This record gives sequence, structure tokens and C-alpha cells, in this order.
Amino acid sequence: MFDRRGALAKTLVAKELQRLSGKWFITSSRMTDHTTGRATELLLEKIDRRDDIPEALFSVRGIEKG
Repeated sequence: MFDRRGALAKTLVAKELQRLSGKWFITSSRMTDHTTGRATELLLEKIDRRDDIPEALFSVRGIEKG
């Protein structure tokens, strides 16, 4: 990610991917903030997919409607 001046601000590294029911999920990632030098690691140990949520809700139109 870059700031408004075009300087590197943050980097997201997907460290591990897992396929669950035909869909890919990032299960381990690291976000580094280059302005502060700090980083956050995220590790997902369990994923419970919900098939009851219509995919149309994740379209641009669906997100704008809320």
C-alpha cells in the first residue's frame, strides 16, 4: 500500500494459504507499517464457512446497499 505521495506505507504478506471447500483462504499473514516499523501477525487456526450468506452481498452493489 502506498500513501498519497506514492511512498510505500504498508506491506501485506500472505504467509500461508489453505483451500477449504474449493475456496482459498489466507490463514497466516503479516502486515508491516513502514512509517512506524511495527508489524502485526494474524494466524487463523479455524475457519467456519457460512454458506447461508448470498455471494451477491459481496458485489460492489451489494456492499453499497448494505
